[in-house]
Parts: sequence; C-alpha cells; structure tokens
Amino acid sequence: MTDFDYEPQDKKAEAVILYDKGDVSFVRSSDGGFDVQFKRTTRIKILKEEGLNRANIEIPLHKSDRGEKEYVYKVDANVYNIVDGKTSITQYDKKDFYTEKIFNYYELYKFALPQVKVGSVIEYQYTVISPFKFRLPQWSFQDKIPVVHSEFNIKMIPYFEYYFVAQNIKKFTYQNSKKLIAEYNYRGNKYKELQHTFIMKDVVAFRDESFITSIEDYLMKVNFQLSKYYTGSGGAVEVVTTWDKFRKELLKNEHFERYMVKAKKQSKAVFEANPDLLKGSDPEKAQKIVEYVKNNYIWNGEFGKLSHNPLKKVMEEKVGSVGDINLFLIGLLRGAGLDANPVILSTRNNGKITSDYPFDHYFNYVVAYIDFGNGRILSDATTPLLRFNDLPIRCINDKGRLIKEKESKWVSIYNHISSYDKTTLEIQFTEDLSATKVDILKSLNGMSAYKYKTKYENKDNKLKKYFKQQGLDDVSEIRKKDYEKSDKPYFISVKGETPTESLMGKIIIRPFYHLPISKNPFTEENRSYDIDLIYTENIVYDSKVNIPEGYKVAELPDEKVVDNDLIKINFKSKQQGNQVVFTYSYFFKKAKYTSNNYSDLKKMFSLLKEKLNVQLVLEPVEN
Repeated sequence: MTDFDYEPQDKKAEAVILYDKGDVSFVRSSDGGFDVQFKRTTRIKILKEEGLNRANIEIPLHKSDRGEKEYVYKVDANVYNIVDGKTSITQYDKKDFYTEKIFNYYELYKFALPQVKVGSVIEYQYTVISPFKFRLPQWSFQDKIPVVHSEFNIKMIPYFEYYFVAQNIKKFTYQNSKKLIAEYNYRGNKYKELQHTFIMKDVVAFRDESFITSIEDYLMKVNFQLSKYYTGSGGAVEVVTTWDKFRKELLKNEHFERYMVKAKKQSKAVFEANPDLLKGSDPEKAQKIVEYVKNNYIWNGEFGKLSHNPLKKVMEEKVGSVGDINLFLIGLLRGAGLDANPVILSTRNNGKITSDYPFDHYFNYVVAYIDFGNGRILSDATTPLLRFNDLPIRCINDKGRLIKEKESKWVSIYNHISSYDKTTLEIQFTEDLSATKVDILKSLNGMSAYKYKTKYENKDNKLKKYFKQQGLDDVSEIRKKDYEKSDKPYFISVKGETPTESLMGKIIIRPFYHLPISKNPFTEENRSYDIDLIYTENIVYDSKVNIPEGYKVAELPDEKVVDNDLIKINFKSKQQGNQVVFTYSYFFKKAKYTSNNYSDLKKMFSLLKEKLNVQLVLEPVEN
C-alpha cells in the first residue's frame, strides 16, 4: 500500500501524519563547544479541504538578550500528486520563505508548499541549529490529526545530563537506548554517543475540546531540561535542580530582583510627582499605584518573567514588556511600604507548570502578589481595562511560584471575585403591532466587562453589528458609560426595533431575543479532561414584555429552580397587569470542574439553552 492509498479509521480527520521523525544531536560549534542540532522529517496526506493548511509550515526560532540565536540550516520539501495515473512531484522553491517576528526573542520561519490539494502527500525536512543547550527541543507524538508513526531520537554525549519528563504517555510503542560505535574527541578526551529512541504508532487525534487551558497540557510529548554539565577539565556544574536553588538564581538576576530594587529607588520621584498615590489604606494605595502604572505605561505585547529593557528606558518611553512593567510595579509597591513580591507563572498557551522539577522555560510571565496581612491579591499592570485585582485570562493557569527573599511557594492563580453580566430588556409594540420596540441595558463588571470592552472596543459600529446579530432588525441608539473605568461597571444601552413574528393570529415573542446562549458547547458523549470555565460569572436576564391591547398571554413558561454543588439556576416569570415579567439567572459555582461532572454540566447547558430561548405566545382576547 502506498501513501496515496492510506485511509485512517478516523473519518473526521482532515489530514493524517504518515511519518514524523525528530533527530537531536550535539554538533561542534564555531567557538569550540557544542550546539544542538534538530532535524525533522514529516510526511502528511491531505484528506479534506480543511487539511490544506498543513501545507503552511512554521518553524519556531528563539534568541537571547545576549545575541545568541537559532537558525534554519537546511530545508527540503516536495509535494506528491497523482496526475493521469502517475506520480507528479513539485519541489519547494527554497527562496519562497519569510521570517515573522513575534517578539524580540521569538520568531517564525515560514514557508508554504505549492500545488497542494485534497489527495496530495506533502513531505518536508528541515534542520535547526541552536546554541541553547539548557532546553532541548520538545517532541509531541500527538497532533490534532491522527499520527501513524512518530519517532524521536536523541544522541546524548557525556558532557551534558538532562532531566526527562514524559507527558500523558503510559507506554511507548518502542523505547531503546544504545551506545553508538563512532568515537569522538573533545579537548583530548574520547567519547561515544548514547542514543535514546522513542516511538509511538497509531496515535489518535487530539480533539480540541472547549473549556481547556491549552492543547499543550494534554498532548503526548517528551521534554528535556539540563540538570548538569561537565567542563573540559572534568569538573561538574549543577544546574538548578531544586526550587530553592531556582529562587536564589532569580534573586541574583539583574533582570529580576535587581530590577525591582532599582524600581523601588525610583519610586520616590514617582510619589513626589503623584502624592495622591500614597493616600488611603494599604488596599487603596495598592489600587492607585496599579492603576497609575496601567494608565501611564503601555505593554508592547512581549511576555517574559524577566525585564527586557533598562528601567531608565522604560520610564522615559513609558513602554515595556510584561517583565518590565510588572517588576516596575512591584518596586513601586515596595516603595510605598507594601508587602509585594513577584509570582512567576506560565500563560495558558504556554501550558501548565510541572511542579516536580524547576523547568525554567515553563515560566514566561510575572505578576504582582500583594499581601495586606488580612488579605492577598494578584495584580497585572499590563491590562488597563481590567479591575486592579483581576488577572487577564492568559494568566489563569492553575498555579504560579511566589518568589520571596527567603522562601518560594506555590500559589493558586485565579480571580477571586466573581464577574457580573446583567441584561435588562423592556419590550413594547408599535401602534399597528407590526414591530416590537426594545430598550436593552447591559451592566457588566470584572471579566464580563473586559470581554465586551476588548471584543467591541466601545465602538458603535461593532456593538450595532452585535445587537443586530442577536435579533434586532434596526438599532437606533447606542450609549456607553465608564468604558475606561475598570473599577466601575461598564454600561451599554441600546434602543432597537424588530418585525413582529406571528402565526395563525398569535404573536410570538422572544423575551431575551437571541442574547443568551443558543447552543450547548458540549457535544461529545464523554470527556476525559477537566472543564475550565476560567472564571465564575453571575448571568442575569430581566425582561418586561408589555401586552398590547386586545391580547392576552396564552400560557406562562414553567418556572425552574436548581441549586446544587455545580450551579444555581432561577427561572421565574409572572404577569403583572399588562406586563409579563421574566427574571432568569444562573451561576456556575466553580471556575473549574472535573471530567466526572461533564455529564451533569452538559445537561445543565441543555437546560439553559432551552429555558433562555423561551418563547412567549400572545393570543387575541375573545369578544
């Protein structure tokens, strides 16, 4: 059977990885030491139109603040198609690539393969040379599409020792270690390579389910981090192997603790220019200082637990990375006499932290931990539209490491205060009953407000489009209030109109239009992963429907009250004179649920979908 004939058992798959092999070895560098060479060979069959994006290849490349960087050494690629019964080969033009800078220390080498269509088999091979021996390339045996054969080979040399972690792998299809025959010489010492081979076959596709942290947390993969290296003279150097050593190394780093010390010294000038920052209780001072940094300094989009720029430059230009801004914030808080320390963490896209070993690369972010004695908060000054004691969604990822002068410990990373999303509607009919007019008021705070602020940017055209999608045929007025005030609710008020829906002389009304959820996000029968809602949120819908003269309510919807360990639901409706009043609310009590709760949560979402999209039927009054 040829690659063209292969058909996976997974009929949902848009493509299949037929072969994926990674080879890591140590090669001599120009300075007489060693570099890491990573060679990858991949072959994929395209099964559906949705799989054509597999022909767009991205190679991640890193660099350091010392000028060290990875580079692509060689790329080869071919596209195979069947044309008139024969195999046609299209070669990749090596000039057809470009590099995209993501931020200062990370970029993507990109190229696209030509003549790719459904049924094509693509094959590419590239080699990356890296000076970074601290962390070897990680290898994922699993993908969002099925994998027939995935193989990872790593040739170790006796000058470096690595800590090894296998994630979500119960057993390899094949695993072996053997000493190779070839002999090498380094500074007068002879050595041989020890090759480790890991193979996984017929790996199922990872379905990117909703409400998870990051796909990287669930894929089958292996990681290596340097634990010890040997010098040419035979001496051994221990790399960070305990959390206490990790803490001490950070505290000696000029881009971490020393940066905060410098910021504390500069706080005197900041407070002299802004004396109000030091007024009030400790929580009030903390809020003022956090909001001062938020409103005066702009995040440049770069992540990192360390500072990227000199403090003087950051204070002059008012722009910086996550590390620049939040370490500066901690220095100011300390200068105000507050107990503030850094918490380093991994963002959701970067994956969860492995707590049994201090993998440095897992930590790509830092926030402020402020201890008031009788209460503690986490704060991030890179996000001005968010409450001062809320963290952005990218940070909500299980736990972080609190770094203090004499200790470090794990702290939970979540937003302690629930968010609020209330929608109030009042609906009345035009005189000829051809349309309904509605006044809508949304009151939002916390993450709920931030979600609307960032998605619609307080722009009338974007909000108008949104409300039209929710059932309004015409939007005549939009008003907003307190968009830039993160400590106050964000209000959006809308006036609109939509044609009346009728059937056999009866009028049909949706009391909430199409504003609530319209489908159940859980579609699979079972789930093996936790359900991560990220934050808790109170959702409220209140609606008043004015009954036109000559009509009456055919039947009021059933009430529903649920209060258990998972959720609180309260759906009520009643008629008051010529109005029908709906009061519907729900609140998921946890931000995170185990997979054991999946079936119950799925039922709850089905209930919400049914009840929140209820219809009110009005029928003519009999004479």
